[in-house]
Amino acid sequence: MSQLKRIVPLLLAVLLSACINLPEVAEPESPDAGGTPDAGSTPDAGTPADSTPPTITTASPLHGSTNVPTNTQWVLTFSEPMNVTTVQFSIAPTVALSASTWTNGNTQLTLQPAAPLSQNTTYTLVVDGKDLAGKALADRKAFSFSTTGPAPDTTPPTVLSFSPAYAAIGVARDAVVTVTFSEPMDKASAQTAFAITSPPGFKFGVFGWNAAGTEMTFNPDTDFAYGTEVIWSVATTAKDLSGNALENNVTSTFRAVRQNTVTLDFDVRTSGNASAPDYWRNGGAYNFESVGDWFGDSQNRLLLGFKLDALPEELTHITSSRLKWYITGQRGTPFAVLGRLLLERVYIGETIAYSGAESVNPDAKVQYESPALNPPIIVPSNAITTMGTFDVTSFVTQDWADRGSRNTKRSQFRLRFEVPSDNDSAYDDIYSDVEQTPKLAELEVTYEYP
Repeated sequence: MSQLKRIVPLLLAVLLSACINLPEVAEPESPDAGGTPDAGSTPDAGTPADSTPPTITTASPLHGSTNVPTNTQWVLTFSEPMNVTTVQFSIAPTVALSASTWTNGNTQLTLQPAAPLSQNTTYTLVVDGKDLAGKALADRKAFSFSTTGPAPDTTPPTVLSFSPAYAAIGVARDAVVTVTFSEPMDKASAQTAFAITSPPGFKFGVFGWNAAGTEMTFNPDTDFAYGTEVIWSVATTAKDLSGNALENNVTSTFRAVRQNTVTLDFDVRTSGNASAPDYWRNGGAYNFESVGDWFGDSQNRLLLGFKLDALPEELTHITSSRLKWYITGQRGTPFAVLGRLLLERVYIGETIAYSGAESVNPDAKVQYESPALNPPIIVPSNAITTMGTFDVTSFVTQDWADRGSRNTKRSQFRLRFEVPSDNDSAYDDIYSDVEQTPKLAELEVTYEYP
């Protein structure tokens, strides 16, 4: 019998059957002056009226399910509290109920049959009612399913849902495809009927099933490449436990997350020497910058700043970030006399504070002494050649997360030796000279986006 021929008599039965009213709730006594109004009272003049009609958000069993156990119950979840005195329902064929229970603040209705349902029977539940504001139930109001039984099952299985969703974007590269069928399946035939048709090369993987045999998962052995358009299908060779073939071929598609890399030049306004004890810096141009012990025991720390404006707001994950510091040379023996070189994550604001030789700018002192925001990266002495490259992924990821609270997109770093000076009035530093090293630093960021 076709689906249409089966549904027509059922709907006629629904219309002819007597509607079943839920037990009425006793009217509460009128509240004292100043008390809380009941659910049916008129809202205060200043309270906005509820203009959204209620809907049924979930139904169990799912609409269209087959081979449902005969000891099942109906569970309906509404989108908002209902006026239970207005909620009516009818079941065809008629079912005697042992209980009808409202829970979760009158948003969930459970109907418990008094006896097991008939085998190999299609039941249709029709529901109507209003919310507390008098808005009538909208969207689907009728829900049907068929019970299991010893008689031959001639109903073809269908696919009720799948994930990732159709045409989803930004899906993880290690995505697992999940297909939910309307009834328990012959696992071998369903697995053979499943295929990733595009791109090629994803034939092998691991299948999994839920205990009921209605949900199949496929986890490919290989992750999808960034930006891959994936197409998969389940053919009608998939069968249920009675040998009925899948009603229709099912095909879906999704796109794996994409990846991009940007290289950011250093920000001149937040890059350069921060010196002590005089905190002198009279301009923002990059010409000669150093870290270590300057002549005359001046103690230099090197600030390197970058704007992250080139990163898109919709990025989902920063996969890597590398700081490149271009070095001209080394004077003296800084690692021997000043200890370890530390790379720290800091935040000094929008610009380095300038301070002339005749006075000390307090802001320059604050920036020089600003606390590190993370444990430092230890820079080994053998990493100092013509360019130092450092993995700062965790630093940049945190800076991106902090962009809202700072109201700016920036990453800033500081290089300093453990010992500020050995007080011998000689150079012990690492320096960059623009005439020999035109670029002071750059930041390479690789990120994922939908």
